[in-house]
Amino acid sequence: MGILVREQEISYSALNIVNAERIIPIVPLKMLETWLLADSQAIKRVAGNVGYKENLECVPGMRQLEKIPDSKQVLLEALCEASQTQGGRLKKFKSRFPEMRARLTVDLDPNGPVCQLNSYKHFRENIKIFSKRKLNILYIYIEHVFAGLA
Repeated sequence: MGILVREQEISYSALNIVNAERIIPIVPLKMLETWLLADSQAIKRVAGNVGYKENLECVPGMRQLEKIPDSKQVLLEALCEASQTQGGRLKKFKSRFPEMRARLTVDLDPNGPVCQLNSYKHFRENIKIFSKRKLNILYIYIEHVFAGLA
């Protein structure tokens, strides 16, 4: 569909629910997990094996990340690979996937490797536009208040 179409869909869906000026559409190109796959060191840390020195074989290079059809599955594989867990312990490890994915999301470094992904760059640009718009509204409001005091 493309990012712009998805952003319009989000804005349209929010009509009559939330003021449109309070919305920042977040559209990872595939899934949020694509952004999480950008930082292999964070994956190793969350998998409990920061000492894992190998590259994560199941994770493609940065240029290919946004082309992965199922980044959620690749993220699970990357966590399993980094953990080096096997057998019965692997099943228990996999059951913690939602918790590990949440930890990676919370710990996502906004200035880290994810900055190389086009969908993340686009998201950051939307944040800047949103912030500038809000600051301009605030500035106009403050000017109005002070003008009324004079």
